[in-house]
Amino acid sequence: MNIGIVYNKNLATLFQWRDRAGVFYFAKDMKTSHLFYVLRMIWNHTMPKDAKLKPYQKYKFSKFYTEEYMCKAIKSLYQELKTRPDLTHRWKSDLEWMSNYVNLKVAQVDKISVERVLIED
Repeated sequence: MNIGIVYNKNLATLFQWRDRAGVFYFAKDMKTSHLFYVLRMIWNHTMPKDAKLKPYQKYKFSKFYTEEYMCKAIKSLYQELKTRPDLTHRWKSDLEWMSNYVNLKVAQVDKISVERVLIED
């Protein structure tokens, strides 16, 4: 899953999260706590084991929640959370950890890509 966290105003404002009852919400209209825990739930269900945040509660998602949708959700909800003034210290720490994890993985992929180009030349 490629989720590089880069700000995209259109994605952040147009994306809607669909809850399990089928109701859609714009991220800007969600309470900060709900926004954070939805992001955390998605993160824990889409990332490798070493990236999961504790505690971790497993949920079952319907076919609606594709990899592409979940990737957009992570980006959009993360971007909206970064605008919120009422984040707790723990939430800020978790968001920073997520961002660092993604940036590390992107850097590793970039390094591998550069190494492949150098080997092929």
